[in-house]
Amino acid sequence: MDMINENNTRIYLNRSNGVDVRLNWTLEYLTPLKMQIIVDFNFEMLGTISDTQEFDGIHFVVMENICFTSPITGVVYYIKERQYSRTYIPPRMNSDEQFFIDSSEKGGRIASVILLTGISLLNILLPGFLAYLWGKLNDISELLILQMIAINMPGLSRKIMKILLDFVYFDIFQTDKILNAIYTFDDFNDDPISEFFDQCGISSMNCLKNMGTTALLIVPVLLSYILLLAMLGVSHRFTRLKKLFVQYKRRFKWNFYLRFIIQQFQAIFLAVLIGIQALSFDTEYTGDYMSSLASIALLPLTFYVPVMIFTIIARFRPRLKSKWFEKVFGSLIEGLNLDYINTQYWQAFIIIKWMITIIVLVGMKNVPAFQISTLYFISVFRQGQILVLRPFQQKGQNWLSLFNESMISAYLWHAIALTDINQVYDIRQGAGYGIITIVLLTIVVNLLYLIWESVSQLKVWLQQRKMRQALRVKKGPILNLKRSLPHLNQHPTASEVRKEIEPVKFDLKADNVQNETALKNQSTNLLPNQNSKQSDFSQFQNESFDQILSKLVPSLEKDNSSYVRRNNIEKNIKKVKKKRKRQNHKPISWANQLRSEGDPSPSNDKLNFFYCYNVDEQIRMGRNPSEKYSESPAHVRITTGQEDPWSEKGI
Repeated sequence: MDMINENNTRIYLNRSNGVDVRLNWTLEYLTPLKMQIIVDFNFEMLGTISDTQEFDGIHFVVMENICFTSPITGVVYYIKERQYSRTYIPPRMNSDEQFFIDSSEKGGRIASVILLTGISLLNILLPGFLAYLWGKLNDISELLILQMIAINMPGLSRKIMKILLDFVYFDIFQTDKILNAIYTFDDFNDDPISEFFDQCGISSMNCLKNMGTTALLIVPVLLSYILLLAMLGVSHRFTRLKKLFVQYKRRFKWNFYLRFIIQQFQAIFLAVLIGIQALSFDTEYTGDYMSSLASIALLPLTFYVPVMIFTIIARFRPRLKSKWFEKVFGSLIEGLNLDYINTQYWQAFIIIKWMITIIVLVGMKNVPAFQISTLYFISVFRQGQILVLRPFQQKGQNWLSLFNESMISAYLWHAIALTDINQVYDIRQGAGYGIITIVLLTIVVNLLYLIWESVSQLKVWLQQRKMRQALRVKKGPILNLKRSLPHLNQHPTASEVRKEIEPVKFDLKADNVQNETALKNQSTNLLPNQNSKQSDFSQFQNESFDQILSKLVPSLEKDNSSYVRRNNIEKNIKKVKKKRKRQNHKPISWANQLRSEGDPSPSNDKLNFFYCYNVDEQIRMGRNPSEKYSESPAHVRITTGQEDPWSEKGI
């Protein structure tokens, strides 16, 4: 039995300069069908491996026919003479650098989980904060995706950028293990689209694998949308299903789905463009079959996304500033300056830029000069757009967007130093570290701006909360004294009491008012004598609020139905509105009624009628508290106890 050994096979180090160096190696069996070859490199050779634009490679060449039997399965294998296999060698990393990368990958996953949890909790206090964070992460991902340019970067630089890209996409799940448990894949024939994509972690052409965590999150999103379309198609035939469709549509959060599409668009579009080049329907592997289906289904949907955004903005342009549009499609206009037409479509322009960038990276994967020049032109053009249009409402946001685009241009300048025009290893190493500095600086600046914006929003939220608490109406008796009750023991005059006691407010039902005489009798009996300059208030001594109230407004004890408690105000308003709508009841115009009976003296500006809610509630309901109402609703609050001659008429 012939075995694979150094006599019948050769392994060469194929250098980028055309020199082949024979290497010593040993063979180990990992599985019955999988072998591991351990190659020995000397220290001097290790320092110069893959230090230029072209990767060094290893050639495995069979020198003579080999026939051997697996010691485990007993299967006979036959390898013909002159067969060879080649693989590239990534840039070197020493043991310390490899340990740093492994630790960073674990720390990045933990940080993603902690950050996502904390942001979700903070989003409860500050609605829209999570969407704002996703917008910042999209800006950073525009820079990190440039690592797929076909240039050979130092190993540590590319690995760090891969960790940061996973952090930006919140790729916190071990998707490979989950997908392998669900589907079967042909890993033996699954090669990366290029060596540079393999260095970025995209070591497969399978669409599901390349999407990562997005492949798991997109399933419930698509199912919920498909369910909505299915219910829309058959709801008109079934009454119960129509009611269910109305409720489901009401709870359907378009804003969430739009935010998900925008956040994960780069990952989805990149995976689809790679997967469309490796379609395989005639296969026994379920994972490859589902990958082909996903690539064909998602490709037209991704191209439809910018068209959908243009359509939504154009259709609802008159309502872009409304609360309804912000609630339903707010992700499309978040933070934008809506005064100009060009800035209204800014999110669609961003999607188109991402599509062009990914098409250039995938379609021209072996032409780095074309990639760098095209992306640099797009970056400069985008900077000009920001300076001219100023698409965002906040001035700081415009400057931050300009800073991010400037960092993309700086990244591309450093990428030029890593092409074939530079063969000096030290300069290439410095350019790699410069790229890491640019990426980290961009992340830090965006993070600091995010913290500053969050603190500002939190301060505004706290101020609004204090204002709401200050305007909140406290439950209590109708009669409120500005000073303590013992102050009344000094027997003040009637005029002093009027200054100390707030106006007595009570409610009358307009439906119970029969005529003007009844209104006058009911009101004048409750008023203090306006003609007397001084009154005896000794009866109020050592009495509670309720007792004072019963003496001032005795009719309330007899007719409790006329008093509308403040905690039931909104409920009573709804009942009155329903009653009016049902009976077609028209409100009484008090001024017109008095004029029709021969009293032309009242005028609308002297009548002080209010709805049955206080000033704070009027503010919350969007009404002007200083506005006078000439027509009374079903319940009218009449302010008495003031120096007003019209109170004598019982109004």
